[in-house]
Amino acid sequence: MSACSDDDDDETTLSQLLRHSSDDDDDDNNDDDSDDNDESSDDDDDDSSSNLSSSSSEEEPPDIFTQVGRGLTAAAHALVGTRESRFASRTNTTLKWKQDVAYEQAKTMYEAEKTAKRQADAAADAIRRLDMKREKKTKLQRRGNRKIARKMAKKIAACDLQHQKRDAKMTVVSEIRLHRLSALHAEATPVLATTASAPTLPITDFVKSIASRRLQEARDDMLAACIDEADALGRHCGMLPAIRTPPHVVPKEQLETATSLILRLAPPPDPKAPPKLKTLFTVNLKRFRHVEDCKGDHIGEAACIELGKSLLTGACPRLLELNLSWNDIKLRGVLSLAEAFKQGACGQMTRLDLRANSLDATALIHLFEALSKGGLPKLQHLLFAGNLVGDRGGKAVAHAFLAGALQHLVTIDLKSNGIKNDGCRAIYNACTADCFRRLGPSLELIDLRRNQINYVTAQSLTPCPKHISF
Repeated sequence: MSACSDDDDDETTLSQLLRHSSDDDDDDNNDDDSDDNDESSDDDDDDSSSNLSSSSSEEEPPDIFTQVGRGLTAAAHALVGTRESRFASRTNTTLKWKQDVAYEQAKTMYEAEKTAKRQADAAADAIRRLDMKREKKTKLQRRGNRKIARKMAKKIAACDLQHQKRDAKMTVVSEIRLHRLSALHAEATPVLATTASAPTLPITDFVKSIASRRLQEARDDMLAACIDEADALGRHCGMLPAIRTPPHVVPKEQLETATSLILRLAPPPDPKAPPKLKTLFTVNLKRFRHVEDCKGDHIGEAACIELGKSLLTGACPRLLELNLSWNDIKLRGVLSLAEAFKQGACGQMTRLDLRANSLDATALIHLFEALSKGGLPKLQHLLFAGNLVGDRGGKAVAHAFLAGALQHLVTIDLKSNGIKNDGCRAIYNACTADCFRRLGPSLELIDLRRNQINYVTAQSLTPCPKHISF
């Protein structure tokens, strides 16, 4: 823009110089003409006054210096310009600078808007592709489920048809047999009973006995069905032991796009089936990228170790809640999870449930060590009830609190952990310290109920803070 303005200024200055030079030339020509006219008039007067006395005298030569000076002045005006032309063609540097700054600002804003629009379009395109891919996978899985359902329906229909054919066949065979027996009884000659034997029943009594026997069998079957139903109801309500329990119901297949996942152990491989890759779980955790809530179904120690390795390799990156209560994961399972948390796995997790897993203070110490090294930065709720941490675990909680490892925790559940007087007193001293608000700004509750603290120690821990429950 500045270059264009400079070119326009140069063209304007040149045109003004040419116009001024032409005006000066016209003025000089007019002055020369007027001087010539004056000289001619003076000559005429002189000629007339002298009455042609000096007609033979020569004409005076023109003033060469004056003409040269005028030519130089006109050339200087054409090159440099007059004062008025220079004043008219001057350039305002302040306005020019402001115009350049405004242009650069407009250009920067345009480029920023263009870049933001391009990024927004790319993000929308990525989201659209992800949705399309997810929808495609869901359709394929639903199609496979429908195919399996059709196969099972065909098998059930075939079994029902076979059962109906068998029942019809047995009915026909029974009728034929009854007809043959009645015919044999009608054709047989009466035999005199020489010894004590059962009396021969007539055909009508025989048919009646068969009918009564069938009625009795039906009643027995109905009674057995009622007994089985009563047993099942009693086992379901907990009134009877689980004897003759029906087979376990096979759970439905879980979708890879689901946000909730239940971890189950894979059944043992069939020896007759072809060999395949051995896996501990029924699902592949690396394919479940959208899981937010994960719950274990009696997975055990080995499966928990495998779960820690899978989380370490990037499985379930959006996991918010992990529930492994009553899974018997033991110390080695917690060590695997702590190692994964220490190296940055499950950075979005807010709730960790490890209740009733027969864990001691060592597992709790390793878990707090992972938290102190930056693991689980968004963890808010830690459930560790029903374990065996004891006084050592209570002191570990106090040390972790004073070390600043529990800054983001809101609730800590330590019920029924066998914590005695020393452990409870250590937690009380840590939570009543002057640095409590700085080290635990988010802490709302430490649940220490149903532990082994005596009445005297509980009375000595006064005043009890509102965020501690004994």
